[in-house]
Amino acid sequence: MKQISGVDLLFLTKELQQLVNQRIETFYFENQIFYLRVYVRGQGHKYLTINLGKYIYLGDKKEDSSHPNPFIQFLRKYLKPSFIRSISQVGIERILKIEIEKKVGEDESAENGLKIEKFNLYLELFGTGNIILTNDKNEIMNSLTKKKMKDRTIMNKEIYEFPPQPPLNVINIDKEILNQEIEKTDLTIVKFLAIKLALGGKFSEYICSQLNIKSDANAKTINQNKLIQELDKLLKLDTNAFMNENKTDFFPIDFHQKNQLKCESFNSCIIEYFSQFKVQTDAREKELNKELKRLKDRLKKQENTKTRTLKQYQENNDLGTKIFENYGTVDDLLNSINKAAKEKGWEHVQNIIDNNEQLNKLVKKLDYKKDTIILNLE
Repeated sequence: MKQISGVDLLFLTKELQQLVNQRIETFYFENQIFYLRVYVRGQGHKYLTINLGKYIYLGDKKEDSSHPNPFIQFLRKYLKPSFIRSISQVGIERILKIEIEKKVGEDESAENGLKIEKFNLYLELFGTGNIILTNDKNEIMNSLTKKKMKDRTIMNKEIYEFPPQPPLNVINIDKEILNQEIEKTDLTIVKFLAIKLALGGKFSEYICSQLNIKSDANAKTINQNKLIQELDKLLKLDTNAFMNENKTDFFPIDFHQKNQLKCESFNSCIIEYFSQFKVQTDAREKELNKELKRLKDRLKKQENTKTRTLKQYQENNDLGTKIFENYGTVDDLLNSINKAAKEKGWEHVQNIIDNNEQLNKLVKKLDYKKDTIILNLE
């Protein structure tokens, strides 16, 4: 499964502008997927769906809900209801910033007579992902995951800071830094663009094709002015989304691949691509649940067998103890019974037992035909 790149997010962010000035209704978090439910005028409920560290898209539905975790309850407390005022990408990072406003009362001094509170919701898609809420001063109010890292800290009351930025930023290229990086590199052009400018492989190949240069040439041979021009053109392109024929990749622009499939939008491309893995995951989960049930049933049977065995062991152990404690009595009784039976017969023995209160209490059953005697040793 591929992940959404920084450039992918740039094009997707253009399509997410439809959420600006729309009302936030509530939040959910199910199975590592974060949902922001928005009411879009003329379209109804929409779900901004984020699978932490993997993807983001705007969908029409969500998974069945469960009990909200503390962070979701916190968001509902502070942001229900509120309005999205802007959606933007942080540089070319896989971070989406959503500026939110909420009416909290009346304010005669304000231009519109309303007292407004402002918040920032940061959606981090890199690594294991995270969701962070800050106030208008960018102080962290709460986050899905608390983290202390070498270069930044995600904890309540800390100032939210972005990850360390690379020297080159494709959004706003510093020509002097670009020249320095090219002069000291031994990378090919395509690798230089993919690594140093964080374009990734497919967009780096695209830039090379637009410049009509070989992607495996040394980066020092590139015309820097033309490169900057092509990068600027790339970032300003409108989305024109496609998937490859076997649906193993998606593109926000036309890469002119053979037999590629046109998508209604880049957002729909992303949904179709990642839904394949959802189906596979559901099927796998069904098989795992079936196997889990089989193992649970097996374990239950083993537990029942264990309980019965332990009970039988205890009963036999108790019986052995009783026999050992009464060994002399039992041995004398058996010898006497056998002697009397040989001399006068079993009926005589039974009559003696029936008419002797002590023996009658001790011998519960005598079955000479089966050579069995049951004693009460309590």
